[in-house]
Amino acid sequence: MCARREHRDEDDEDAGDAGEMSLRAVFESENKASKEIWPDKMSQLEALEELGLADLRYKTLDDADALQDELQAQLPAIRRQVDQLYPTRADARPQKVDDFWHEGDQLEPGDEFEDDAFDHDDISSLAHGELERQREVRELMRVAAWEMPLLGKLAKEFQPPTAAEPLRFRYTTYLGEEHPAARKIVVEFCPGDLPDLTRVQRDKLIKLCGARYNPQTEIVRMSSDAFETAAQNKRYLGDMVLSLLREARDPADTFEDVPFDFRHHKPKLWHAFPKQWLMTEERKKELDQRRTQRYLAEVERIEKGTLVDGARIVAKHMKQTAAAPEPSLMEMVGQRRLGAS
Repeated sequence: MCARREHRDEDDEDAGDAGEMSLRAVFESENKASKEIWPDKMSQLEALEELGLADLRYKTLDDADALQDELQAQLPAIRRQVDQLYPTRADARPQKVDDFWHEGDQLEPGDEFEDDAFDHDDISSLAHGELERQREVRELMRVAAWEMPLLGKLAKEFQPPTAAEPLRFRYTTYLGEEHPAARKIVVEFCPGDLPDLTRVQRDKLIKLCGARYNPQTEIVRMSSDAFETAAQNKRYLGDMVLSLLREARDPADTFEDVPFDFRHHKPKLWHAFPKQWLMTEERKKELDQRRTQRYLAEVERIEKGTLVDGARIVAKHMKQTAAAPEPSLMEMVGQRRLGAS
């Protein structure tokens, strides 16, 4: 109390010098020691500013204390207004509207999620998946009916590669998705198809290719997927082929003293179809005669009734069973007793 009285005396002197004081100046003077405004008093001050009562001037702190006593009586109403303007408690938090536009909002702690009442007007998840599949199939059918025929205008007649195009590049495309293997490019060429190469240079090129040369097919096969795009890998393979040709044409060293090494290749046996097994005209006539004889023998058995016909036997048995009288209960019991004895 003494400390507060001293502060109030100092504030009275300041007020006497400055004249009238605003309500915010009163609150700041009361909290001069702590250099901050109390949160509850700040809320009251903001509420008064909203009501237009914060512009009143007071000459002494006693008048401010009288106003505080008056505000204590109106504190519940002011607190309700403050809570409405500045909701801080959990019960004063605005309730989330549960409608279509707030369907994807995140739930806050304490909120409860309730499913909509099922009105038996929907289908299961499997049925929705089936409908989605049908939509996709119909979309593809529309594309096949209306758009794919237009691709015929872009069709080009196949032309085999010429002697000026000895390199064959192979691409791999995965429709509808991005795959890391789509950037891989494979190039194949035959050393004999490359222009302006002598026999010595061609042999040197084969030796430089090493394990990438297949002596059975005489094809060099190289691939690259070291770069991010297919175009970069194709350019790399093209530069590699050019460097191999440059080295093969270099007369400084012809590699004639280096023998061929084809140990990497495992030859595959290829069994040709024997010519003796080919169908001749005499063999065809012989087989036709055998088929005709078997057919005539079967027709003869059908006419004589010696052919076993399962359908006819079953039908005959069913007729006999239907025509036979149903045994009585006493006969059935007697038959069981005789069988047991």
